[in-house]
Amino acid sequence: MMKTEQQKEKLLRFADKNGGVITTKIVTKIGISRSLLSLMVRKKELIKVERGIYILPNGVDDELFSLQNRFTRIIFSHETALYLSGYSDQTPLKYTVTVPKGYNSQNLLEICNVIQVSEEFYNVGVETVKTIYGQKVKTYNVERTLCDMLRNGNDRNVQIILPALKKYVDDPKRDLLKLFKYARILHVESKIQQYMEILI
Repeated sequence: MMKTEQQKEKLLRFADKNGGVITTKIVTKIGISRSLLSLMVRKKELIKVERGIYILPNGVDDELFSLQNRFTRIIFSHETALYLSGYSDQTPLKYTVTVPKGYNSQNLLEICNVIQVSEEFYNVGVETVKTIYGQKVKTYNVERTLCDMLRNGNDRNVQIILPALKKYVDDPKRDLLKLFKYARILHVESKIQQYMEILI
């Protein structure tokens, strides 16, 4: 059995590599006793952010990472996805997430805008990106997000989506085939077509 000090050093190394964050999931995976986490919290060597997530005393609480760690089925979408993919510089006042229909989102509603979709749409266009603090989270890619924004069209969406569409059109990495594929799946093909005809 690894001695406590050796376990502690190993845990701190992993936390350091992981942007100052350690989770009970990682601790279990690397063969360290979970009781060490409680001991280190008592000694103020770690700070418990919430259940299952700990940060180093000089670490930063990454809200997006913590949220997805707590609610594992959420996928960041709409304005939040645009922000994560660099297509909007507006930090969302309230995160928008998508969950499958039937998911119990009562606790989520207090802290997020929650969109429910059927299972057939839920996994379309999911990708993993890094937050500004270097933690990996699941979000929808830009093509899926643009379609979602047009699908849930309102005045606020138009103010956000127009600059995002212009940026997308100018992006050498744009994938118009993928965009139109998602537009067909999500039933916004005519809207995407209209915008593309104006912008391209």
